[in-house]
Amino acid sequence: MGKNNSWLKQEIAQGLAMLSALNLKGRPASADLTAVAELWLGILSGRSWQPEHDGIRIQAAFRAIAASSSEWPNPADLIKHLPPPEVKMVPRLEQKHRPTEYGKAQAAELKKMVGRLKKAPCMNGDWIHGPRHRSVDECKRIYAERQKGKEMNDWKNLNDEFPCIGWICDVLLPDGTIIENVEAVEVEDDKAFMPEIGFKKYPEATHFRKSK
Repeated sequence: MGKNNSWLKQEIAQGLAMLSALNLKGRPASADLTAVAELWLGILSGRSWQPEHDGIRIQAAFRAIAASSSEWPNPADLIKHLPPPEVKMVPRLEQKHRPTEYGKAQAAELKKMVGRLKKAPCMNGDWIHGPRHRSVDECKRIYAERQKGKEMNDWKNLNDEFPCIGWICDVLLPDGTIIENVEAVEVEDDKAFMPEIGFKKYPEATHFRKSK
């Protein structure tokens, strides 16, 4: 009970003095209050206390006893009336962390390392699971698009190139109609200085491709 419990001794003395003034049933004689206080101090000193927080709690417990009891209490009553310890939340940091130059350099190096890992063989899904197989419909669509592109490459623009006489060609009209197996012949044109090679029956043709 030395100097470390002087605060507890003071709280007990003040609390018992307040209860004594209420003249509760079973109140000890004034001459015995000191001995009673020493007894309380000996019992309560066996608990773990925090002087900076528990002094207020003990005062609240004595006030609660005074407001609710008609008989003189014992130390166990005081403990029952102790309010729960106050829990203080850690204040939120308002300022965000500012990275140092060293931290920035380390973050940049880590970013480069992640970039290299993305290109590593182990990050390739095909390396683990194998390539994804296309469906039948997808294969048909790709083949049709390739064939269409191939066919368009076979067509020659009559403004840029002429067929040879006697060639059997497919002819493409402006509306998209394709006329097959048309013979290329010499076509006279009053506006042209020399006869041209074309398709006499289809002068409006824009493209041709050799079919035979």
